[in-house]
Amino acid sequence: MSPKLTLTIVSVALVLTGLVFFGFAEKITQGLWPQADAYAMNIGVVMRYILGASVITSGCILFQARAVEDQSSVKKILLGGAVGLAVIFATLACIRVTGNTLVPLPPIVMVAVLSGLCFWSAFKVKSS
Repeated sequence: MSPKLTLTIVSVALVLTGLVFFGFAEKITQGLWPQADAYAMNIGVVMRYILGASVITSGCILFQARAVEDQSSVKKILLGGAVGLAVIFATLACIRVTGNTLVPLPPIVMVAVLSGLCFWSAFKVKSS
């Protein structure tokens, strides 16, 4: 798979994820903490909005990185994305394992796949 295609797939997935955070902020927060009072719920919803904006920002940056021609730079961008997504995966998995909050499995699988895709594509790039 070409680095450009990988960056396209990852960036689109991130932007869609961010839009889900915006569109379903209250529903996601209530699903994670059903017993939260109104004040705590409001804080959670605001955090979802901030998280959504951050994820969309990352997606936009990776989408624009598709235009980078230098193979060494492309490899660094892909490795940066892979490591960042791996950190998100580790965090979500840790939260799920400790049992503090039930993190749904689909986001965990999604970031693992996207991280793996970035690692795989990065190691296929021939540095110039």
